[in-house]
Amino acid sequence: MNGEQKVTRAVERANQRVRRYLARHLDELDITEIEAHLLARLGSRGPSTVAAVQDAFGLRGSTLTNALDRLERKGLLERQIHQADRRTYLLALTERGVAAARQVVEMVDVIETRVAGIVSADQLRAFHAVVAALEESVE
Repeated sequence: MNGEQKVTRAVERANQRVRRYLARHLDELDITEIEAHLLARLGSRGPSTVAAVQDAFGLRGSTLTNALDRLERKGLLERQIHQADRRTYLLALTERGVAAARQVVEMVDVIETRVAGIVSADQLRAFHAVVAALEESVE
């Protein structure tokens, strides 16, 4: 198998291009890539515990805390005492955070729409199967 046919190289190459695309647009929002992921998740799923977010992203505690602190300083996120477990916090977006999350999702949706116009549903299903196999191979 030559270098161009290797799955991991192709995925990494595509990932780098997507990250460059997002970085250009995230600069306009004054947020980092990690912050964008956090905003999008909280925007789509609503308030969440720190532990659930950490599990979802697999981030080190210090990395997550730093990103949450930055979002809070920017007025995009607030930590609320979890009513069911007062020892933990719920992470919730502010109104500005919801608007920023919507912009992040719209950026990603542009890419998704472009891809959907290029590949068939069968190709997309096959791609997802390859990605699932790749993830399973590195667990």
